[in-house]
Amino acid sequence: MRGISVICSVLVIGISVFAQPLPMEVQWFNQYGPQGPGFDAGRAMTETPEGDIVVGGTVGTPEGWLITYNPYVVKTSAYGDSIWALEYNYPNYSCDCNGVVMTGDGGYTFAFLHSVSSPPDMYSIEFADSLGNIQYSIQHSVDSYITINDFIYTSDGGYVIFGATDGINDGDIYMIKLDSAGEIEWENTFHNSGYDGAYAGIELSDGGFLIAGYTISLQGLAMKLDSYGELIWQIEKSEYASSQLFDVVELADGNYVFGGDWHDEAGEHPYLFSVNPQGDIIWEF
Repeated sequence: MRGISVICSVLVIGISVFAQPLPMEVQWFNQYGPQGPGFDAGRAMTETPEGDIVVGGTVGTPEGWLITYNPYVVKTSAYGDSIWALEYNYPNYSCDCNGVVMTGDGGYTFAFLHSVSSPPDMYSIEFADSLGNIQYSIQHSVDSYITINDFIYTSDGGYVIFGATDGINDGDIYMIKLDSAGEIEWENTFHNSGYDGAYAGIELSDGGFLIAGYTISLQGLAMKLDSYGELIWQIEKSEYASSQLFDVVELADGNYVFGGDWHDEAGEHPYLFSVNPQGDIIWEF
């Protein structure tokens, strides 16, 4: 069965002297999307103040030997019941919804990634009402293929995109700061060694940013930036042969926790570590 799958679950992490996570309990599972054969995927999700869930992604419909991909956004209740769902048609190229945030007026802002046959790729910031109907959009072209892995709403009413560029021989972490109208304020790239990328990013209480990502050698990469996207410090977790960082949070005490996994012959293993604002590791497991 085709469809964007959403799993609602409860995960409680018990940090004790043994640092053992408690089991995760699935509360409900549902799929959303058009009927018939196709290739669909969820890319981003946000929660509304009422506890509803908005999921953005892509739906792919076969047309002969080609597959046409369009952005798709669905809003559900906290129990998974569909409230509204919209597919946005782009007939000339593939397009995904890679970011969803809720704005202060009750509407939504989406980050769409447009994939054309050759560079430059294009992304757009789509401003929608409370029912997902797009009111207007701002489009930006880039000089190379990019991925959009995270999209956040910032304290000044603007937005930040976190992702990666994808060149022929290498790629860089890519960060774009947009104002409230979707216009570029500044953008920055970070190059370490080969293919690097950002999976997630957050804005800090002091106006700076944290990035969780990876390097070409599959080492987890943690970065702290100032409010203009300039690097303050970075940590590469090189003690494991293969690791990546997928998310980061700021704690009430001002410290940070990065989460990801590492791989060996036995499989995948979860990985967490805490860092203070100066970049010193406090604990890890």
